[in-house]
Amino acid sequence: SIASGLGKQSSLWPTSISGDFPIFLVRIGDVADLEIVAQALRFQEYMRARGMMIDFVVVNEQASSYVQDLQRAVETLCENSRLRGKELGPRQHIFAVRRDLMDEATYKTLLAVARVALHTRTAKMCWRGPSSL
Repeated sequence: SIASGLGKQSSLWPTSISGDFPIFLVRIGDVADLEIVAQALRFQEYMRARGMMIDFVVVNEQASSYVQDLQRAVETLCENSRLRGKELGPRQHIFAVRRDLMDEATYKTLLAVARVALHTRTAKMCWRGPSSL
């Protein structure tokens, strides 16, 4: 339950997430689902361009023995989004974190405090924002 996962805000800090902004969380476990992450990042860019600050967090949930390729791909998507958003300010609020490097308290707190939490296997993004994004 959400209440059982709520920890201290400081339990997010090992992931470099302050907890000061609403969290939009996307969980991914398969490289085949990267397009959903890309769509969610475009949504984050759209919201940020309109002045809404959110912490966009991608949690790589792939098993540690297979994690590297997916993590590199996620980090590339996130970095490209950061570069596109540089004109809006220095702090991008985009985080690519690995589940296997996170302790249980941090993971539960992250899931509990996220305003939006999607898993790429069970949720599809339907983004109809400006096509220029």
